[in-house]
Amino acid sequence: MKKLALAVILTATVGSLAFAASVNIPLILDSANTTWTNGTPGGAGEAGFIRLKNTTTGSVSVTYRFFDKDGTERSPIPNTPAVMAPLQGWASRAVVVDSVQESASEQLLPKKNGGSAVGSVTIEWTGGANDIQGTVMQVHANGQRTQFSLPDGLP
Repeated sequence: MKKLALAVILTATVGSLAFAASVNIPLILDSANTTWTNGTPGGAGEAGFIRLKNTTTGSVSVTYRFFDKDGTERSPIPNTPAVMAPLQGWASRAVVVDSVQESASEQLLPKKNGGSAVGSVTIEWTGGANDIQGTVMQVHANGQRTQFSLPDGLP
């Protein structure tokens, strides 16, 4: 009887575990305004975009955690996870709501809450390390773009 009870407990515990993964963006700058001319952000700042893709055929819950350079957390309160539909992709600015470059649903994604326009981001999701793929792109005031791929997530 004790063995049966232990087997039931282990099955219930293992069955209820959810896998999670995360990836860090060590530095992103998002200081440009939302006036765009010929694909170039207005003013002297830069626009920082986080682009993610759900590679699965199921929905994935994604949480953004924002930090200033000194490590002060600047995540939105409450920090509600965003749900990516199967195979969905999105691109959003890290700090600024940009009605020119972001779709209506992308404008609703979490943004950095206060602090400076430069900092870091940790992106966490439920699922496997390869379920979310992405890139970070900086659009400079002179029109040049710098982009890098995010590595696979860490469990």
